[in-house]
Amino acid sequence: MKNFAGKKLFWLIAGCLIAFSVLLIDQAPKPQIAEYKAPATAEHATNNFSQRQTASEKISSDLHERIGKLQGERVSVIVQLNDGNDAAIERLLENYGAREENNFENLGARAIEISVDQLEAFAARNEVGYVSLNRDSEWLGHIDTTTGTSAMRSQTGNNNFDGTGIGIAIIDSSVFDSHAAFLGTNGNKRVLIDKDFTVLGSSGNGDDYYGHGTHVAANSSEKI
Repeated sequence: MKNFAGKKLFWLIAGCLIAFSVLLIDQAPKPQIAEYKAPATAEHATNNFSQRQTASEKISSDLHERIGKLQGERVSVIVQLNDGNDAAIERLLENYGAREENNFENLGARAIEISVDQLEAFAARNEVGYVSLNRDSEWLGHIDTTTGTSAMRSQTGNNNFDGTGIGIAIIDSSVFDSHAAFLGTNGNKRVLIDKDFTVLGSSGNGDDYYGHGTHVAANSSEKI
């Protein structure tokens, strides 16, 4: 009888402990789950990334080298901008004593002249995405030399090569196929197919509203 009473008391106490444990778990603070919200626009994402970057990270390495060597001097740089507001950019340039040299509107960038002493403070601004040195362009020679055409012609057996029998496919802004560059020696057009892959469908009229495709095709298919 005592053993039965002891077991009954044991299970009663165990049941109370289990119920108390369940109560404690239910009352325990719930883990907090952070909710990620994507930026509303690509421009917003770019601005947020720029704000997280330090001024040093937004300056090109070769420009960094000049900061220590050219203190007090002015330097020409290319600035990639996050803010397209012209009035705001004009005020920004004025505040840092910068002078605009060129405006690459379609690229969201400007060439400016600015004091080396102001570069780091300027780059730290949220409107500025990246600052790099405005390097001089170098002319490396005629296209025949830079593409290896002259070297190819100088090799034995290649001096009579004129491209006869070779077809070229160019994906670009179309081709103005009535241009003299695309006429054969017999006066016929050398452009065989004009295919439009845009949503407008196949026009086949040879219109090239940008001119780039005609330029590339003429260079590629020029009669040597």
